[in-house]
Amino acid sequence: MPKIPPNARTTSLTQTVAQARQTGFLGRLGQAVRYAIAGVTPDVWFSPDQPMIPVAPQAAGRQFDYPVGANLFYTPRGSELTSFEQLRMLADNCDLVRMAIETRKDQLAGLNWMVGNVDPDKDAPDDPQTKAVVDILRRPDGLHSWQEWLRMLVEELLVIDAPTIYPRKRKNGAHYAFEILDGALIKPLVDAQGRSPLPPSPAYQQVIKGLPAVDYTRDELLYIPRNPRVHKFYGFSPVEQIILTVNIALRRSVSQLQYFTEGTIPGAFANVPAGWTPQQIEQFQEYWDTLIEGNQARKRQVIFGPDGSKMTMMRDAPLQDSFDEWLARIVCFCFSLPPTAFVKQMNRATAQQQQESGLQEGLGPFKSWVKSVMDHLIQDRLGQPQLEFRWQDQAPVDPQIQATVLTSYQKQGNYSVNDVRAKLGEDPINEDWANAYVIITASGATPLEDLIAQSKLKTEQAANPPEPAPPGKPGAPAPAPDGTAKPKPLPGDTEKLAKSIDEPLDAHGEAIKAAMLTALSVVRDDAVARLTKAEKAADGSKSQTKADAIAAAVDYSGLTLAFDDTQNALQAVAADGSRTEVAKLVAEMPDIAADLEARGIDFMNHEDPNAIKWASTRAADLISSDGDGGMLVDATRNMIRATIAQALEDGQTLDELADKLADSYAFSEARSELIARTEVRNAREQGAYFGAKGVGMEQKKWLLSNDEGICPVCEANAAQGYIPITKRFSSGDQAPLAHPRCLCVAAYRRKPKED
Repeated sequence: MPKIPPNARTTSLTQTVAQARQTGFLGRLGQAVRYAIAGVTPDVWFSPDQPMIPVAPQAAGRQFDYPVGANLFYTPRGSELTSFEQLRMLADNCDLVRMAIETRKDQLAGLNWMVGNVDPDKDAPDDPQTKAVVDILRRPDGLHSWQEWLRMLVEELLVIDAPTIYPRKRKNGAHYAFEILDGALIKPLVDAQGRSPLPPSPAYQQVIKGLPAVDYTRDELLYIPRNPRVHKFYGFSPVEQIILTVNIALRRSVSQLQYFTEGTIPGAFANVPAGWTPQQIEQFQEYWDTLIEGNQARKRQVIFGPDGSKMTMMRDAPLQDSFDEWLARIVCFCFSLPPTAFVKQMNRATAQQQQESGLQEGLGPFKSWVKSVMDHLIQDRLGQPQLEFRWQDQAPVDPQIQATVLTSYQKQGNYSVNDVRAKLGEDPINEDWANAYVIITASGATPLEDLIAQSKLKTEQAANPPEPAPPGKPGAPAPAPDGTAKPKPLPGDTEKLAKSIDEPLDAHGEAIKAAMLTALSVVRDDAVARLTKAEKAADGSKSQTKADAIAAAVDYSGLTLAFDDTQNALQAVAADGSRTEVAKLVAEMPDIAADLEARGIDFMNHEDPNAIKWASTRAADLISSDGDGGMLVDATRNMIRATIAQALEDGQTLDELADKLADSYAFSEARSELIARTEVRNAREQGAYFGAKGVGMEQKKWLLSNDEGICPVCEANAAQGYIPITKRFSSGDQAPLAHPRCLCVAAYRRKPKED
């Protein structure tokens, strides 16, 4: 057998056969099955055929198809269409983008922060470890303050999305500074799977003067883009996301700049009389320039020229139009900022909503990102896993908004007087009452402890009801345990205890009241702001005509701020009223339960859909979606008109009129509370009506309260007795209430057999 040279190519299968023998039959069979789809053969009709055998099984789990030799291309973003330098130039030269970036930096740098325990219950501000961490973070890099350090970090985040932190260590290995490096000099490396290599392998290269200068492991450098993508080495910054819009904005700005610096089109052309020679035209041009140039007053006056002269004015394209607003909207949307500073506003309420939305939607993600970075530095780099970074709640900048929020919290029992003083930075009052939590209503203040005690007492009484009193003389009230006569029950078959109009509002009532108070305050501010302009516009008219003009000029769309809270509260109350009435009727007539169970209705949790639908309609009737209609709008307009007319009749000055309008009942807390109290009771009774109707009740009866001063309208309704459940009462109401402050209720029953 001839000898084969060592470097010669051969088709010998010796090595393959040896490997196959070592693998064994079962191993070879398993490998074959791995790349074959069961049941797919050439005999299958229009067979999909077996897939191609993979050529690189060892690449399983590779993150993305990175370029071959990716680690050899050490220029950062060398494979991208836009370089780091271009992104920075775009951010620095586009006014809109730069203002958006600086605004976000200002907002984040202006927030208060703290370091506390991961478990808030274990917070200890005097803890030495907490103090040590706080001391480091006050100057994170040992040179710049927290605000300056954070601004540099956010700049890298928003412009190039390559924030980079270099932790410096002492000789004992402890971290003492977190320096921010230029992320444009960092080139991320990848391993065979396309992922950042783990230590001790280098994960990043710092490129200085165009040369790879330093290698860093993941333990030595923090490279933390906020918006990484699986198919890219680098992050995706907001500037890069709107790069085309930024280019358009730059060219738009250049064209506007050239309007003031260059141009070949003069402001006007003028024809000279026929027959003038070029020399005469030139002489007259010099005379004209000498007459006009530098004389600003002369430019605004009419100047007459020779016979036959004709002036033609040239009109330039507008320097600012809706396209500029469109560019501003795109930039602001990308940075989650409200465009209120760059666009025309419809009304103050819209501007306020956009500002609040921009703060909440825009700051939230950035705050979360900064917290995650700081938690890593505190827990992993500084070795304090029990501590965390926290943003502190920010008090409203507007003192009026702050006062409204704090007052609302105090009235609901969430804050004591000293809690409010602490929020305002005032010293506490060393009195017991200043630390008490109370519920404040129109009737006064009730300690929260008393309400809790009353609630517990009612629960105990419901669980252990008193034994029924012995029957007495027919028609006479049964004696109470203390020998006094029991109070006269409410008229009707079912006794219902009337509630006082001054009882504390429940959570739904408080929600409506707070929403109404805020919405009415917006309308009030707009009414006062428009007062001067509207009053002058109607000058010389009669008082009533002036009042009509001013009331008509007010923007009532601010009332829409209360729509969502009102609708949600009414839906919840109506559903609860329906559910409560059904449970009561089931307790009185057990056969209803069997009927409901047969229909697959859970009567213990039944919420009639018609009750919820009524609540939605009621909210829309109160406040229209655009704020131009609704019962509350009409009532508020009438109150404003009456207040202004009376003030004008009394001869009050404009300032006195503004004060009287601002303090009028139309915008008072008492009105907001009355609206909330009335609408909550109304929704509860309407829910009871739909619940009773839904379970088959056929008759209803108006029940008067046992308070004094029952109105004739309610008395007439009660005098009807039981009527068909679908028939309206004499007042036109389907169910109570008939008017504000009404305490009446209704009883429902089936139609008696004798009827």
